[in-house]
Amino acid sequence: MAIQQEIKSDAEHMALLAALLAERGLKRYGLFAVSGEGTITPDGYEEASGYALSHDGHAFFFWTGWDEAAQRTVFEVWKPTEPQAEWQDDEEYQAARVAAGLA
Repeated sequence: MAIQQEIKSDAEHMALLAALLAERGLKRYGLFAVSGEGTITPDGYEEASGYALSHDGHAFFFWTGWDEAAQRTVFEVWKPTEPQAEWQDDEEYQAARVAAGLA
């Protein structure tokens, strides 16, 4: 019988994202449009998708998921993306710009 992993807290999810972003070299960043995707990984994290803005203005789309070989949650998708015009009027995007040091 498999042992069910307890689902991590919001604070633990944010700490995971911070660690994964640090692995990508992002020390100052902003996140926006982050959403849980409903699938829980074996280590108790819900898969999440969203966008990260780096301190130098680059935007990345990400999706977390389980890496069987590493036995941990990682960025399954990490894709540079162009900022969209409609983001300019989005409060969450503007807050992410401030967090990244871009505004």
